[in-house]
Amino acid sequence: MITSYDVVIRTFNSARTLKRALESLHTQTVPPANIIVIDSGSTDETVTIAKSHGADVWPYGNLPFNFSRALNLGVERVKAPACLVISSHVIILESDVTASLLDLISKAEVPAAYVNWNKTSGTVTFVDTDTFDGNNGLWNTCAMYRTDVLRNFSFDEDVPSAEDQHLASRLFIAGFKTGVLGGPLLSYENPYSNSRKWRNVYVSVAYFSYRKNMSWRNVGFLLLSVLRFLCRLRPRAAYNHFVVAIRIVFARYKKPQFPSRYFKVSN
Repeated sequence: MITSYDVVIRTFNSARTLKRALESLHTQTVPPANIIVIDSGSTDETVTIAKSHGADVWPYGNLPFNFSRALNLGVERVKAPACLVISSHVIILESDVTASLLDLISKAEVPAAYVNWNKTSGTVTFVDTDTFDGNNGLWNTCAMYRTDVLRNFSFDEDVPSAEDQHLASRLFIAGFKTGVLGGPLLSYENPYSNSRKWRNVYVSVAYFSYRKNMSWRNVGFLLLSVLRFLCRLRPRAAYNHFVVAIRIVFARYKKPQFPSRYFKVSN
C-alpha cells in the first residue's frame, strides 16, 4: 500500500484560488509530504501564497509555455512514491480523496487514478484500451500517479494540450489501466476556461491520443453538429464545432502546431 505522496501544481497568477486549493490539501486524512509549485512568472500574490503554505516554488523559466514541460519540471523534484497532480483552481471537498486515490494506484495494473466529478458519488471504475474514448483516460485537474511509472513515461513535450489524455493512451498501449474515482469531490473554479482552450484540447486529443476523431466520419459529425446548433440559435457552439472540423481536416495532412497557453483569457 502506497501511503506517501508529493504534490505538483502549475501556477500562473493563481492567487484567486490557490489559497483554498492548498488549504484543502492540508485537510486530507493523508496530507502531502511536500508541495511543489512550478510558477510561470506570476505577477500577483501567487508565489507568496504558495510559500506561506509550505510549498517549494520553482520558476518555469524563459522557454515558451508547455503544459507537459511544466509538469515534468515538477516531477523531477518529487521524492515520494506517489505524485498528485492538481490544478491551482481545484479545491478538494472531501477529506479522504487522496487516501482513496492512493488505494487505487496501489494496484499493480493501475499506475494512475483521477477524480471524475461527473460520475456517480462513491463509484470506482477503470479505463483501459477498450474503454478509452479520448476524454476519460486521465484528468490532471486531480490525478494521482505512481512516481516510478510517471518518470518512465513522463509527459510528452511535443503535445501542446491535453497532455493527460496522451499519457493515458500510452499507458493503455503498455497494458496498464487508469482508475476513476467518481462523485462531487472537487470544486472546479478555473477562471480562465474559454472556447479556444476547448478547441485546442479537442484537436490535440484527436491527433495525438485518439485517432478515431481524425476520421472523415467524425468530421461529418462535427459539421452536422454545426447545423444543429444553428437551428437551436447557438451560434458560439456552431462556430466552435465548425472551427474544430476545419482544423481536423488540415491535421490529416499536416501535424497541428499551436502554442500551449496558460489559461489565457480569450475566445
